[in-house]
Amino acid sequence: MSNHEDYSVSINHMQAFGVIIQWFARHEYLMHLVVAALLKADLGAITMLMTGLGYAGKRDAINSLLTYVAIKAEVAAKIKQFLDDLHSYNRLRNSIAHNTWVEGSRPNAIKPLYVVVRGGSGRIVGMEESEQDYTPQELLDKANKIGALYNNFRNYLESVGLLSIIEQNIEIKRM
Repeated sequence: MSNHEDYSVSINHMQAFGVIIQWFARHEYLMHLVVAALLKADLGAITMLMTGLGYAGKRDAINSLLTYVAIKAEVAAKIKQFLDDLHSYNRLRNSIAHNTWVEGSRPNAIKPLYVVVRGGSGRIVGMEESEQDYTPQELLDKANKIGALYNNFRNYLESVGLLSIIEQNIEIKRM
């Protein structure tokens, strides 16, 4: 790919893409942990059930469980906030995973190219100069924010004892 002189997506862009996708994968695994903790269920069984769900399905499942299980309101609100914060990056993740990227309006910047067909709009995104584009550093900055969110979310889950529930279940299964 990088042999093409006119190819606008550089290896640096692609490396940043990989970091973003990996952080999302880690968040999705953390979602498995949350469900296992909320249901006091085996993590392996929960992972088997949730693996077929996409990101949105996992998010919806957790938000529904938060209204169903006995959990402190402030803990439920905090988990929901973490999920909402992550969701603010989902359009970028989807664009990386599902769209072709083209040259942006600024030097060394790229943007996704896709067609919106929902609602019958048939609108092309990625052709206008005014649309959002990203340099490799801007993508890495987003990746770092997603990574920090992961670390904060995991630390919070540990601080309120949700991760210890999973560890207890693993110990019980081993016995």
